[in-house]
Amino acid sequence: MRKNILFTLVILIILVLIYVSLPFLFMGPAAPLFTVNNHDERGHNVHVEVFDQTGTRIAMEEEYLQWAEDITYPRTLWQWLPISQEYTFEVSIDGKTETTHSVAIGGPHEMVDISVHGFSDSANEIYVEVQLVQVA
Repeated sequence: MRKNILFTLVILIILVLIYVSLPFLFMGPAAPLFTVNNHDERGHNVHVEVFDQTGTRIAMEEEYLQWAEDITYPRTLWQWLPISQEYTFEVSIDGKTETTHSVAIGGPHEMVDISVHGFSDSANEIYVEVQLVQVA
């Protein structure tokens, strides 16, 4: 009886490990949680905060990005699991332009791409684009 329980437990552990590791074998390592790209001709101070479904802050990053520079924020081990999770991204540029986006990330090979753009006809106006990206 005890051997049957132990055997069943070992089989369940092996199945869970296969379920978690199989996507990585075929698709490669997990994508970062998010990236920030500066497509404006000027440098900007970018502040990003990420909140989970309960409103708990799980990530915060603040960097000064020059033109064509980018940063990435890695995932935690828990975020590598192949389950869909809802996140809220709060982005602030130069302490002025603020935007909030809710995004459902469906698995470890999806990430959020945050792009900073400037208007060519205005030296002071910028906008932020937040989109979900599938990484293969």
